[in-house]
Amino acid sequence: MDRSTIAAICTPRGFGGVGIVKISGPDALQIARAIFRSKIQKDDLAEAVSFKAYRLRYGVIVQPEDGRRIDEVLLASMRAPKSYTGEDVVEINAHAGPVVLNSILDLVLEQGAHLAEPGEFTRRAFLNGRIDLTQAEAVVDLINAKTNAAARMASAQMAGQLRAEIEKIRVTVKQLITHNEARIDFPEDVVSENHLAADILALQDKIISPLKSIIDHYREGRILREGLRLAVVGRPNVGKSSLMNRLVRNDRAIVTDIPGTTRDTVEDFINIQGIPVVIVDTAGFQNTDNPVEIIGIEKTLKNIEQADLILFVVEEGHGLQAGDFEIYKKVADKPLFIVINKKDLENVSQPILLPDEWGGNPSLRISALKGEGLAALEKAIYGFVAGGQHGPMNTDFAPNLRQKQLIQNSLRAAQAALESKEREDPGELTALDLDECLLNLNAILGKHMREDILERIFSEFCIGK
Repeated sequence: MDRSTIAAICTPRGFGGVGIVKISGPDALQIARAIFRSKIQKDDLAEAVSFKAYRLRYGVIVQPEDGRRIDEVLLASMRAPKSYTGEDVVEINAHAGPVVLNSILDLVLEQGAHLAEPGEFTRRAFLNGRIDLTQAEAVVDLINAKTNAAARMASAQMAGQLRAEIEKIRVTVKQLITHNEARIDFPEDVVSENHLAADILALQDKIISPLKSIIDHYREGRILREGLRLAVVGRPNVGKSSLMNRLVRNDRAIVTDIPGTTRDTVEDFINIQGIPVVIVDTAGFQNTDNPVEIIGIEKTLKNIEQADLILFVVEEGHGLQAGDFEIYKKVADKPLFIVINKKDLENVSQPILLPDEWGGNPSLRISALKGEGLAALEKAIYGFVAGGQHGPMNTDFAPNLRQKQLIQNSLRAAQAALESKEREDPGELTALDLDECLLNLNAILGKHMREDILERIFSEFCIGK
């Protein structure tokens, strides 16, 4: 492992009240002593040099050569192994301005530190055993959280919720491997129907069932991390843009009486009961020779393909048009809600009647103009994500894509081991499946990981974390 000292600005770039330069490694305290001068008169030299841990010290950062003052700061020091990285760490709390922070960072680098790579602080925490890989990945989720629900999930995973679930399964797998090895080496002592039945039960109840349960959380976790992708689709002038503006509570899309006003996709972010939602207003489908409108329709088709949920908007008062049926064919294989807009017109002309073949999809009547029915629509969107739950989502842990793939590998291996046990195969065959199951569980936690995989994972972090 690299034992150099690293440093970086670990607060967002720009102007503000406070910015932090973080130093981590064996020379962190020595570098701080070279550039920091205490302003507390009662500090004697011995205490000033010692940098007593877990206390803020008031002073200034100076040029070591001539004592020229750079900034007035608060300095905190933490000692290995009781720090974020498991190494000696110094954090310099300065005024947040690009010139000031860069000047301090330059001083630190001149004293021998290296500029940290993206995610290098968290990577050192992982390599030093402070956290496992699931907790390290949760740091990114917490930083990128778009809602309180997403932040709570990331915080729970940082606390080790997913790790604890995986560890329980690992313990059982290792026990089964031990039992299996004993049966191979001492068959006359340990082979019995009771032992076989106990192993089959353990595979079913303590390995396969928990792994399936964790995979079931993936969809909710992905939506909390990335946002539900919601596409608003329909004919021109049925009120798609008005609906989007109501949902985002802002005039995000242009609304006119002229059909085809929206020629390009318009995206925005909304929060529905803690669920991040990326809502996309699409160009209306219509026959056209206009090259700009053709490009807009092509983008609409792409957004339909990428969407998690479609809001298929039709309008009250005029009955269904041929264009509505054409659009339905394009979205029928996607999860969708049929949104009947302009409900304020329902008594003016002919009330819309949905065909029987559309009946498998939820339908809601709204008035985007007056804001009626929007609460019910948002509740339905939440219910779609939460699987029909009526209370808040309670996802304490959820695997990301990397973790999900490894869990699926573990599950397949566990199911193969179960089938091997049920067939009463020789223990050597069962051992291959159990070893494969354990190998993938270890990879979830980052045990025995290849260097190139770790590089790829931590490269997604920001510099300074």
